[in-house]
Amino acid sequence: MSALEWRSAPWTAVEQAIAQDPVFLLPVGAMEAHGPHLSNDADTVIATAVARRAAALLEAEGERVVILPAVECSVCEAAAPFPGTISYPAEVVSAVIAGTCREVVRHGGRRFVVNVHHWDPPHLAAVDAAVREVAGWEGVACVAFDRRSLSDADVAERFREGEGTGVRHGGRVETAMVLAEQPDHVAEQALGGLAPVWVNLMPALRAGARDFREAGASDAYFGDPANAGAEEGDAMLEHLARGVAELARALDGR
Repeated sequence: MSALEWRSAPWTAVEQAIAQDPVFLLPVGAMEAHGPHLSNDADTVIATAVARRAAALLEAEGERVVILPAVECSVCEAAAPFPGTISYPAEVVSAVIAGTCREVVRHGGRRFVVNVHHWDPPHLAAVDAAVREVAGWEGVACVAFDRRSLSDADVAERFREGEGTGVRHGGRVETAMVLAEQPDHVAEQALGGLAPVWVNLMPALRAGARDFREAGASDAYFGDPANAGAEEGDAMLEHLARGVAELARALDGR
């Protein structure tokens, strides 16, 4: 049996799945500029790919899984100056995440893993607020998987991209994962001509930059996307999926 995807299933299949006390995976991405080579939904592509792979791992162990419709827009203030970006206020993002879970709980769901691949601190704060709310409901368990779920050593080993902070927005790491999952979301003609942008975003923001452009990324990407490969991206997605599956197992003490 494969995981049920809520958005493409009839209501009767959802009802049957809920009766089996499934784990609900909620992918959370973003709609923001990722350079001239990646689609604006790159984070959502990655979050959804990780959810599907985690679901496959759990289903193989006998766990029922439902993948919820992805949250596709989030807090994206640093990318806001670039066309293609849709940035929501933090309170809206929190309300959408909690509201999605509330509707599932109304139908009988009780176990949630919010799988996030948009790791900007203001967005993670919005996710945290929603997870706290949902986890506070009687009989409901809710946890989140994001960058903070990975150790620095893990990132350095599996996701490092040049010197500094590891995963870079729109860089080799993210491009590789999109290539592995949805290569049609990568403009390979543009990709081949991109020069590396070795700027560490977070220090630049702390120093006063207000967005990607002011931080030194005039095309809304950092790192070295031209050197991305699908095989590398596949391994990264699998590693993230194992982390999500581990959190899901812990929801009921398995």
